[in-house]
Amino acid sequence: MGEGLHHMKRRQAAISSIAVAAVLLAAGMASATGSERPSPDTITIDGIQVDASTGVRTAVELDAFLTSDTPKMVQVERTTGGIISVTEGLPVTPLTVVHNPCQSGDACLYPSSTPLATYGFSGVGTSKGKWYDRKTWCTGSWTAKAWYLYNSTLVGWGTTFGPNTCVGINNPVMAAQVTIYS
Repeated sequence: MGEGLHHMKRRQAAISSIAVAAVLLAAGMASATGSERPSPDTITIDGIQVDASTGVRTAVELDAFLTSDTPKMVQVERTTGGIISVTEGLPVTPLTVVHNPCQSGDACLYPSSTPLATYGFSGVGTSKGKWYDRKTWCTGSWTAKAWYLYNSTLVGWGTTFGPNTCVGINNPVMAAQVTIYS
C-alpha cells in the first residue's frame, strides 16, 4: 500500500505540473497577443516599464532617476496617477522666447478684452503657464497647437494648425499650454 500511495502522489504531481505548464503557456500566448507584454527594449521594475537605455535596473536606481535632472518622459495611468512607463529624453524642448506683447511671426494668445496683455511664442518646443481670459490664439508663422483648462482638464484648442491660422472660442478660457512644432 505504501508503494501504491507513493505512485499515486507522483502521478498527481505530474498532472499538477502539466496543468501549471498549460496555464503558463496559455498566459504567455495571451500576453504575446496583448499590449501588456513588455518590449525587449524595456524592463519592468515594480510594475513600471522602464526603457532599457536608461541604465536603470533596480527600484532604488529608478527612484534616483525620477528625481534626477536627466531629461525624461514619464507616463502615468489616468485613473490612479501611478507611473506606468519611463523613457529617457523629452519629446519636445522648451520654447526659446515668450514675448509680451506678441511680435511679428509669433504664435499668439489674445485676451478677450483690454487691458489684458497678448502673449507671443516663438521657437520649437512647449511652454506651460496660466494665461487667463483668452478667447483667440493664432499660429503666426508656425505650425502649432494650444491647450486650455476646462473643469481642471487640459483640452486641445482644436488640432495642430499650420501657419497663419487663428482660432477663436465661444467663451473665454484659461490657456495652459502652447506647443510649436515647426
